[in-house]
Amino acid sequence: MVYDNFFKNVFTKTYDNPNLEIYIDKPLGQLPLKADIIIKIPNNLLGTLPIPLLSNLFSTNNIIEFKSAHDTTNETDLSKLIAYLGHYAFSNNISLNQMRTQLRIIYISAKRPKFIDNYIDNNYIQKENNNGLYILNLVNLCEFYIIIIDEIEINEDNLPLLFCSSAEALKRTIKTIVEKRIQLTEKNKNYLISSCYINYEEVKNMSELKVILPEELRRNIRSAINDIGLANVIKEVGIKEIIKEVGIEEVIKAVGIKEVVDKVGIKEVIKEVGIKEVVDKVGIKEVIKEVGIEEVLKEINPDEIKNYLKRKKIRKNKN
Repeated sequence: MVYDNFFKNVFTKTYDNPNLEIYIDKPLGQLPLKADIIIKIPNNLLGTLPIPLLSNLFSTNNIIEFKSAHDTTNETDLSKLIAYLGHYAFSNNISLNQMRTQLRIIYISAKRPKFIDNYIDNNYIQKENNNGLYILNLVNLCEFYIIIIDEIEINEDNLPLLFCSSAEALKRTIKTIVEKRIQLTEKNKNYLISSCYINYEEVKNMSELKVILPEELRRNIRSAINDIGLANVIKEVGIKEIIKEVGIEEVIKAVGIKEVVDKVGIKEVIKEVGIKEVVDKVGIKEVIKEVGIEEVLKEINPDEIKNYLKRKKIRKNKN
């Protein structure tokens, strides 16, 4: 999930344009089907957008599926996307004869899927001129492309995609950036910081990384939070590390006060949000046990304490 969210954030930031419509995890019709990304593009912007390897494939309506290096790829992924095609066309009043010009399916995989060689041998898939780009021959209704990020050319245009590759390919990209002295834009620098964060164990000892990013940026949690999402970063790093970076209140919003109390203790949470908030979520007896009745009475009068205890007793009886 962390890697998927990172890709979706890279995509939306790269194609940040008020004239584009981008939908993440878009439901298709009434069935429990969700496309990773839908991007709708006006005709006048086709062929003008970032990452030409990808954007030159776009039509006015594009269904995109992403598989990270940690996902399991399967040939039924392609079947699912064909199902998405029909649902999307029906929901958007796109007729059969309009599909080929108005719709594209793009399957992006960080690593080479195991099924692809068999499909090439059977002429179901053909390799295009660009490294890492393939076209599925089985679908005549619309053009269906496959991009394998680990195989695409390492150049400045492709960097946003390359930062979503496998850890092995990311290391090759970092080395090439140094060797070719590629200057990173601010966006690409932020993508690289987040990519290094989620692949930290694999890249932490690279001498080339020290050339590109200062030490203090290499595990910049706040940048990772921006690109991956707070709840996902908490899963990867742990609550205590995140609290140091963004504060208890933001963490409470993401995972709830009880989980934060479990990890850092009632006293620390009270310092940030106050006794009443903790009592409401954790319980009066637990707070008294931890900080003592005298501290509680500074904020809550005896009648309020009785009411808290009554409510707890009622809830217990109901259960």
